[in-house]
Amino acid sequence: MIATPAPSYTVKDACDDYLAWFRDNRKSVEATEATVNAHILPAFLNRTVASLTGEDIKLWLDKLAWSRARKRTRKGKAQMHKTQPENLTDEQRDETKRARRATANRIMAVLKAILNKAFEDGKARDDSEWRRVRPFPKVDVPAFDSWPKMKPFGSPTPALLSSDRHPHQLAVARAGQQRGTSRLTLAVSPC
Repeated sequence: MIATPAPSYTVKDACDDYLAWFRDNRKSVEATEATVNAHILPAFLNRTVASLTGEDIKLWLDKLAWSRARKRTRKGKAQMHKTQPENLTDEQRDETKRARRATANRIMAVLKAILNKAFEDGKARDDSEWRRVRPFPKVDVPAFDSWPKMKPFGSPTPALLSSDRHPHQLAVARAGQQRGTSRLTLAVSPC
């Protein structure tokens, strides 16, 4: 006999069940619990899984992407958020937007994992609503032009890349297409 999903099964119930499973099967429990408590439960605490629509999740995802980044805040204190300087360049503004969208995608991945687990366990009747919500595209990797600018120099020499330079210095390499040519840029930076 197949179990019928309870119509009163809430997102909080799904989160509790998922976190119980997660503790036994995964390692990043604290980070996942923090994501659930900070972003998922405040938005969907009393909602039933059956009542969630794709539109609800899309609106929530957009709200996450437009909200200011959170600062680490001590327990018991009011949540603080990062402030954004007003004199940002267009490139910096685009990078901030990309980073917020990437964060929203990661948070949505946790919500979808929770809902998928509920569906797999027979506690949700249908998974089509959250399956049709797509993450923001092309936001996981910063654009090459937004990487810190480094001064290029000639071909790298073995002496430059050797490990006997100084232990407190790191060699940083970056390769990619820039103005139609492939170019390797190296910088040695003291730590």
